[in-house]
Amino acid sequence: MTVFTLYLAADWSAANKPTRGKDSIWLATSRNGSVSARNIPTRFEALRLIEELTVEEKNRGGRTLAGFDFAFGFQEGVAEAVTGQASWRAMWHLLAELVEDDEANRSNRFEVAGELNRRLGRPRFWGKPHQQAERYPLVPSTRPSASVADDRRWIEGVVSGAKPVFQLAYTGAVGSQSLLGIAGLEKLRQRIGAAIWPFETLFTDDLSAHAVFCEIYPSLFLRRHFGEGTKDEAQVRAVAAAIAAYDRAGRIEELLGPPPGAGKAALAAMLREEGSIMGAGVLGRSEGDLSCAS
Repeated sequence: MTVFTLYLAADWSAANKPTRGKDSIWLATSRNGSVSARNIPTRFEALRLIEELTVEEKNRGGRTLAGFDFAFGFQEGVAEAVTGQASWRAMWHLLAELVEDDEANRSNRFEVAGELNRRLGRPRFWGKPHQQAERYPLVPSTRPSASVADDRRWIEGVVSGAKPVFQLAYTGAVGSQSLLGIAGLEKLRQRIGAAIWPFETLFTDDLSAHAVFCEIYPSLFLRRHFGEGTKDEAQVRAVAAAIAAYDRAGRIEELLGPPPGAGKAALAAMLREEGSIMGAGVLGRSEGDLSCAS
């Protein structure tokens, strides 16, 4: 008996217009051992589809585990500085209020980043398109030197290659996707009653919700891609297949458990506001790894 019955993996995008192919949204699903992937042009359509899939699974008596490749939290201290509360929930509520993201993929993410920088009292969020150098005065184009030493969550010190959430643009940036993604998931979780891992599940203490949303880093599952099609599609297929395989093997709690090496202070910060990454410190570490990494 598996814990979940439907497995989703989403490669997110902060594109400002409907987009397919490279740097767009890819959603992979795994159910009954079959994996498929779809390329979705807008965040609005992707969230609507995810809602449909999870609700349908709930109605048939199943449960969904969904992974999203953007950060679910910010470095310790950011939430309190911005919202007055050291709480992931306060931060998610605020982003849902501030972010505007329409059906045509137009968003105000740089204005939101500027407002967060204003509340923080110094520029932490950085990076904007070169052609917008004169716009968004509260968002610097390059990383402020003062932020270099304190821009990573604990988990980003474990996962090699993971970018800090404060970078909004340029190669590998995850900041814009995180601002837009958190805002979208906050509204979605309120509609369907999903649990956010590890904040609400306390890692593996309570996996009873009909849908559990997790942060993923797809390169943990597929490090190199040699096949046809985009790397993004290949990675979400690998994630969906791997988490389904772990569940069938009775090992899903290995992916959803606390990362090895985290002390009490780090664990407390993860559960309070930073979040974690599914499988961090586990994938690729043992011969019994069921991931699709190559």
